[in-house]
Amino acid sequence: MDTTILPSHFNWHFLASDTPKSRVLAEQTSLPPLLSQILLNRDISTPQQVEELFKASLHQLPDPTAMPDYQQAQDAIFKARDENQTVIIYGDYDADGLCGTALLVRLMKHLDINVIPFIPDRLADGYSLGPKTLKLAQDHDAKLIITVDNGTSAVTELAQLEAAGISVVVVDHHMPGAELPKCTALMNPWLLPRDENGNYPIFVQFCGAAVAFILAWGVLRSHHQQEQLSDKLRLFLTDLMGYAAIATISDVMPLRGANRAIVSSGLKRLPQSTFPGLAALAKSSMRSEELTATDIGFKLSPRINAAGRLFKADVSLQTLLANDVPTAERLVAELDALNEERKLLQATQVELLMGEAQRQHQDGAGAVFVGSCEAHFGVLGIVAAKISEQTGLPTFCWAECTPGVARGSARSPKGQSAEGLLKSVTHLLSKHGGHAAAAGFEFDPVNADAIQQALNEAVYSGGGVSKPNIDIDIEVSPAELTLPMVKRLNTLEPHGQAFSRPIFMCSNMRLAEAPRIVGQNQNVMQIKLERDGQMIAGIVFDIHERYKQLIANDIIDVVFIADLNHYRGRSTVQWQIKDLRSASN
Repeated sequence: MDTTILPSHFNWHFLASDTPKSRVLAEQTSLPPLLSQILLNRDISTPQQVEELFKASLHQLPDPTAMPDYQQAQDAIFKARDENQTVIIYGDYDADGLCGTALLVRLMKHLDINVIPFIPDRLADGYSLGPKTLKLAQDHDAKLIITVDNGTSAVTELAQLEAAGISVVVVDHHMPGAELPKCTALMNPWLLPRDENGNYPIFVQFCGAAVAFILAWGVLRSHHQQEQLSDKLRLFLTDLMGYAAIATISDVMPLRGANRAIVSSGLKRLPQSTFPGLAALAKSSMRSEELTATDIGFKLSPRINAAGRLFKADVSLQTLLANDVPTAERLVAELDALNEERKLLQATQVELLMGEAQRQHQDGAGAVFVGSCEAHFGVLGIVAAKISEQTGLPTFCWAECTPGVARGSARSPKGQSAEGLLKSVTHLLSKHGGHAAAAGFEFDPVNADAIQQALNEAVYSGGGVSKPNIDIDIEVSPAELTLPMVKRLNTLEPHGQAFSRPIFMCSNMRLAEAPRIVGQNQNVMQIKLERDGQMIAGIVFDIHERYKQLIANDIIDVVFIADLNHYRGRSTVQWQIKDLRSASN
């Protein structure tokens, strides 16, 4: 019988095999050898590190006074409190900016400060401060603006505000550029001085909302003149931490050190939060009895982000700030509807841009650069991620938002830097910013061809592109991943950036029957795998077109995450397939 011959999408890179070191760690910690190997693959190699992992403590957070310009930020807030000033919280339309805004609004209200939150419109205002910011402050007679998740690069705008006598506290986490803005306080952990070995004195890889949380912690201590907060205030602070936990996961921050402590504590608290909006979001996102980082990353955060992508970020902010259960539940339902609308829009945009992206890929492009005046800017980040996943190339998607102004989102596979590539074409852009994996940019559409050519030259001058890697922890047999073992694997939660979910490989699996394509958008594949008489249920999200060639009795190797499927009170093992290939490859 003929079988399908399929290559893998990724280069399969095995991190390690069963080593004497993993056996020693297993004996020292009473962990199964499989878990000890997974931890070694994440640079956790001593019993003390294992204990710290499982008992992440908030003592790992830096004291607020260790943050750059903390005292200046606190003084500005207390001046607003004492002089009865209006304060504007200037956020952003993604989950980090929205959560950071909600957190600081709650803090200001706790201090009895008149506060006005402002979330820029993704299309009309773009990212960060802009030409309208000064008028916004003047219209509300605000003497203090606190930015969150933006502001570090707003040199021109902050100079205008300073000239107008308006104080600005920047609470941000983006890497500073060559020129720093002039403002009352620039509370950005990346501005801390490094030692002679290039190390920072404290953990610095926070998201914007986490920096806001640290600010809130210090301000609460000083406002109430309590070095050790009362139980009531500690509960309030713990609820504020829920915002930081969501944002840390959403903004793909490394789940190490202080971030792991924030997320671990936040996940436990969110379903019981005294903030009804947070509790409703958490409870509606839980797949099982406990809220996980996966629930946040794949269900809760997309709903918060969906509103901003559809230019209705105020709905997300209202949800995060909801103060009664009926309002919270109504707003969560509205976010659900917006997320479904986002999914449909996303599908049409993928269809609009994928053809040209594939043509560029087939023509040997080093980077994909696609867009049009018809593209919908709000979902381009997700579309860029889909195209990058399909092609393995850095991808830049753009839309002409207003005549002469195009804005875009970039996503890049491991080994390439979206922000680094944008820096190589700075002379052709109006502005840009972001990280290695994701970035944003703005330009005049007349420069589109020049930008595309320059990006390709930049990629190839750096050595070109190759098939992206996927890191595999270890090869296993189906018998090793029993239900108890998968439950034990789940104790490694929370997973995220720098502490990824374990990825396994299993060879020579037989497709027990033809795959089934399911889902509202026909983008999910269900498969049944068999080896050594053991049947395994598998699922593939966002399937590649080539997977549709699979037929019953194909013999394949699979790379997967071992997950649990919860249905009608029963839990079963389910493999979430990340890549596959014909077993003969």
